[in-house]
Amino acid sequence: MQDSVLHDNDTIGHGGAIFNYGELTINNTEILTNNTDLYGGGIYNYIFGAITMTDSLIANNEAVGTFGGGIYTARPLSLQDVTIRDNSAGTFGGGLTVGGSAILDGV
Repeated sequence: MQDSVLHDNDTIGHGGAIFNYGELTINNTEILTNNTDLYGGGIYNYIFGAITMTDSLIANNEAVGTFGGGIYTARPLSLQDVTIRDNSAGTFGGGLTVGGSAILDGV
């Protein structure tokens, strides 16, 4: 995914904007004002997924009842020069919840 804006999406499941099940590369993308009742207000990275994200913004997303307002990941996650701000979650990880491995550089 390149040079994109994902905003104002809602789901009662996981991943307000993105539910990832495979290999996903995101560059220069904004994920804004998305909402879920479960995990990953902006992004949910499922147990078979892997995400590499660069030069992007994740802001104003919400996981109403659970974890990972901005991102919930159960698998490998690599973030470089990514801004995560003003996200919220009902329990843990308003910005980011990591259940797998993560590489964070310039976040």
